[in-house]
Amino acid sequence: MIPSKKICGDCFCNEGELHEVGCDQEKCPNCGSQLISCGCFMYYRIYDCMEQIPNREPHFAETSSCARCGKKEPDMKMVDLKDWEDICGSTYDVRSMLCSECMDFIIKKRNLIIGRHKEVRK
Repeated sequence: MIPSKKICGDCFCNEGELHEVGCDQEKCPNCGSQLISCGCFMYYRIYDCMEQIPNREPHFAETSSCARCGKKEPDMKMVDLKDWEDICGSTYDVRSMLCSECMDFIIKKRNLIIGRHKEVRK
């Protein structure tokens, strides 16, 4: 069985192909940020010749993994930014992903710690 290729969610190129010019998923070969918004290749944008940018890398679908346990492609628990900051503080970057199991573990630990602090204050 041939593994299915993952396509880019923006320009729909297949894995192993270059992104279409202007695709917002393409990473800058110089700084690693979004190619269409970084300043590294401004000349190429101004003169409308982005396809000539050197060292462009083909699209490869990234595998998501939990920042705590490293599990690949786990079920993720979505939380809003405020909750993330309350739960994770500065332990995990907001761009990180945590699986449901690890998020539940962190919330449980956090609640135990907060409960202990409340008991001490009484």
